[in-house]
Amino acid sequence: IQYDLHLHEADAKIINLAGRQRMLSQRIAKRMLLSYYELTERDFLAQASQDSLRKIVTQYETTYWMLKYYPDYQDNSTDESQAVLTALERPVAETVQACSDFLATPSLE
Repeated sequence: IQYDLHLHEADAKIINLAGRQRMLSQRIAKRMLLSYYELTERDFLAQASQDSLRKIVTQYETTYWMLKYYPDYQDNSTDESQAVLTALERPVAETVQACSDFLATPSLE
């Protein structure tokens, strides 16, 4: 029973982390939309908005790497889940880069 509970606990951690990853990607999209409206209305992006986006992007990237490489999650991952995470590496990197580029020079262009 203990072994079975341990397996379910590890699964729960992975599911929780994957859900966090999804939530963070939604928050990035929302923060970018809010940034667009802020730039439209004020012609500049407030430091608080930049800090918020930077924090969300950092958490998003960290969560991805934890899913992919953290040993506790690796032990319970399947070849299929690793293939999905590998396929997501480029889109995650592109999202992080796009946000970093935007934060370097916030503009509507």
